[in-house]
Amino acid sequence: MKVRVKWMQQSLLDLMHGKKYWQPIKFLIKLIIPQQNFRRRIMSSLNQNVIFASTEPISPKFKNELKQAFKQEVISLSEFIDRDLVTLWGYESLNSELGKVTSIKYKNVLK
Repeated sequence: MKVRVKWMQQSLLDLMHGKKYWQPIKFLIKLIIPQQNFRRRIMSSLNQNVIFASTEPISPKFKNELKQAFKQEVISLSEFIDRDLVTLWGYESLNSELGKVTSIKYKNVLK
């Protein structure tokens, strides 16, 4: 899981610990919701559902569409930096409108 909104995460932590300008708000929340267990469940729910987002993997179809759209840029970048990014990133197996593009073997600069 990744943090969806960093400032909101920090604000929630500040509220929980009564830091900065959150002290009066924390006092009001304690007056409105006196049960500590209930407050903790609310804060936990906010933390899980609002602040953190679970990342869903992209569909294989969409991934292939993106690869197809950026294949020429990857080939150009490969030529520019003199590295075989086409093979490294798995672009050699894609079919383009121009036909099947085979990966170009580049000399290894690091040798």
